[in-house]
Amino acid sequence: MEFNEFLKYFKTKPFIDSRIFSDLGDSKQLILNQVNKWQKKELIFSLKRGLYLFSDVYKEYPDLNLVANTLVQPSYLSMEYALGYYNLIPEAVFTYTSVTSKKTKQYRNKLGFFTYSHITEKRFFGYRKEAKGFFIAEPEKALLDYIYFKTNITEIGKIYFQENLRLQNIENISLSKIENYGKKFNSSKIFKAIKELKKEWKKL
Repeated sequence: MEFNEFLKYFKTKPFIDSRIFSDLGDSKQLILNQVNKWQKKELIFSLKRGLYLFSDVYKEYPDLNLVANTLVQPSYLSMEYALGYYNLIPEAVFTYTSVTSKKTKQYRNKLGFFTYSHITEKRFFGYRKEAKGFFIAEPEKALLDYIYFKTNITEIGKIYFQENLRLQNIENISLSKIENYGKKFNSSKIFKAIKELKKEWKKL
């Protein structure tokens, strides 16, 4: 297969997925060999094994939030990235942090660094679909996911949210939703964090 044929076929698709190479007429292995050559020429590049994008000379990159969702499915953006997205922490976040019901994984490619933390099915909730088509945790779930994965229970105290996490704009978080989601989490760490969060709300 010539590159122009390949480009014409995949240009309307968000990603180049090797799982459908067998639909292109040539043998899948032959196309994979061609893909390896095109990568060396920097016509396309790999996001992970079996998933590729064209160089931006040929096609604009998809939204990186959508890339994060696609690398591991099912998954949704959460923790630091989502907290930054909602302006709940002051730091800029450059790692695309996600939660998945699949295995914990991470990928580094030309577009960035993407991490995935495993969570049980019963705790895989509290996310929504944004207008651009990607899934991201609601603010409340992003905070609870962060506490669950990134915080030692001994760290949670009266100064944790101000000095460690440096949480801001908490008036944009629903305390009732935090409490409801906390019950679904059923974690002693989460229960302790919610208790401290309530103290912060009283200061508003």
